[in-house]
Amino acid sequence: MSETERDSIAELKAEVGELRERMAELNKKVLDAQLEAWRSRFDELDLQTHLGGMDLRDKVQPILDQLNDQWAKARAQLDEMGSGAGEAAKAINDAVQSAVDEFRAGFKKALEALRT
Repeated sequence: MSETERDSIAELKAEVGELRERMAELNKKVLDAQLEAWRSRFDELDLQTHLGGMDLRDKVQPILDQLNDQWAKARAQLDEMGSGAGEAAKAINDAVQSAVDEFRAGFKKALEALRT
């Protein structure tokens, strides 16, 4: 293998590393945007619950408390994530995505409780 080929391979490896880092950063931004969008929905649901009266609040408040805890957990995991592209960052990314999914499911449960 010539020196030029070795240099080309080294350059490609560096570019791949940079692209992985960029993908990790973009993925974190996507998760952050999802989390903030769900927070806005949660806040709106919380407001509607308070406007709906005591019976409604008593019915939905435990679910809202659980949602708030799930959101805080997801936010903490995302803040811990950093921008690395390694296995640890992937594991945290998966945990954050799971927490967002749990939050989404809890939110749907709260909406169903409001409708009944």
